[in-house]
Amino acid sequence: MRHGHSRANEKDLILSSPGQGTSPGGGLSQTGKEQVAKNETILLVSHGDILQILQTAFAGIRSGLHRTLPHLETAQLKRLN
Repeated sequence: MRHGHSRANEKDLILSSPGQGTSPGGGLSQTGKEQVAKNETILLVSHGDILQILQTAFAGIRSGLHRTLPHLETAQLKRLN
């Protein structure tokens, strides 16, 4: 399991701030977009609150109810289907 190939990967850069990865010129590279299109497994690494909000989309519940979902532990892997 790995994250999708990014434009930063192409430049051998390590980004530690979410804002850097979403700024113009950031995000997935063409290879990363193709990985997503091929339904490859993508690893999302984020703060627990954001991941719980994402889980609400998969669970079909309102995002404001993210705190009703089980707490995510540090370094926990969770499959989103």
